[in-house]
Amino acid sequence: NVGGKLHLLEIQNGYNVTTLGAFTATFLRVPTLLADAGGDILVLNATGADVGVYRTPLNSFSLTTVAHNSVNANFTAPFAMEHDLNSGDLIVLDARNKLHRISPNGSVTTVTFILPPAISIAVTGNAHIDFATGLVCLAYTNYLLTVDPQTGAVTTLVGPTPNGNSI
Repeated sequence: NVGGKLHLLEIQNGYNVTTLGAFTATFLRVPTLLADAGGDILVLNATGADVGVYRTPLNSFSLTTVAHNSVNANFTAPFAMEHDLNSGDLIVLDARNKLHRISPNGSVTTVTFILPPAISIAVTGNAHIDFATGLVCLAYTNYLLTVDPQTGAVTTLVGPTPNGNSI
């Protein structure tokens, strides 16, 4: 955050930092970003007027919309994103119990799922696709879960102990 705006930085060799660009002031919280197979950067903006998924080429900073509430999505509180390399789809998890699958052509399919109670009001998580099963593995607050992106079925792999700590 520089001058009240979030910036996209490239870090090379652990110490060379290059500013690729500054997001508009409507980008208030970017919980995750990732690089796709073509080298573009995918950015998830979680709050504000421009909640959605955006793409920018690595060597320039020209954002294009992949999914946005005014175009093709119904995000409320997205917190994690992963690229399903098997299907080419993006998977976006929403704290309001929605899993959004965004196809390469931009169509969005949403399924509901039930998250366990969060220990934080600023939900964060890491999502990864298990390529063997197609399930989304999700580290969410003090849980490790799997979510079926087709049905929304959630399985708790690791949960909190009786004293509330993670295992």
